[in-house]
Amino acid sequence: MSIQAPGGSVPTAKLIITEKFVNGGKILIVDDDKFNCDIIDGFLMILGFQGSKVFAYNGEQALKEV
Repeated sequence: MSIQAPGGSVPTAKLIITEKFVNGGKILIVDDDKFNCDIIDGFLMILGFQGSKVFAYNGEQALKEV
């Protein structure tokens, strides 16, 4: 499936939800804007993510979490 955009089509992203993702995986969310992290968190809740989430707001924090 593709979305028609000016100058051509842009492929849509596909998301594969695995059992591990829904039943207890871990995810690191990195963005310098807290609002964007909140949006991503909301999408994960809608998708049924039950694992732990860690937020980092810059590269240094992200590296420490990894």
